[in-house]
Amino acid sequence: MKIMSCIAAFGLVVALAACGGEKEAGGEECQPRDDETTGEFLERCDPEAAVPSPSAEEGDQLVAELDAIVPGLAAQREDAIDSARNLCSSIVGGGQNLEQNAALRFSTGDLEVTDSQGAQIVELVRSQPWCA
Repeated sequence: MKIMSCIAAFGLVVALAACGGEKEAGGEECQPRDDETTGEFLERCDPEAAVPSPSAEEGDQLVAELDAIVPGLAAQREDAIDSARNLCSSIVGGGQNLEQNAALRFSTGDLEVTDSQGAQIVELVRSQPWCA
C-alpha cells in the first residue's frame, strides 16, 4: 500500500511540473525542494491539491475508531492514518468503488479488511472534520 501511495504522490508531482508549475508568492515558478516532502511541496505550491490530514488529536481519535471497526489497525497507526488520508482524497475527488478500495487500502499482511468493514471505514473517514 505504501508503494501505491508513493507512486500516486510522485505522479502528482510530475503532473504539476508538466502543467507548467504553480507560481509562488514572488511570482516565481514553484519547484520541489530537495528538503521537502511531496505534501509540503503541494501545500506550498498548490494548496488545493494537498492531501487532507488530521491533527494529532484527530489522528488519535481516528485510529481508535478504525480499531473498533477492524481490531488490530491501532497497532499500525501511521499506516492507518496515511490510508485514511488517501481515502479522504478519493472521497473528496469523487472516487468510485470506495468501499472495495478502502478494504484493499487498509488490508495488510496481518489484517484482511472486508468490503463491509471498508464501507464502515468510508463512512467514518467521510464524517471527519479534516476530510472536507
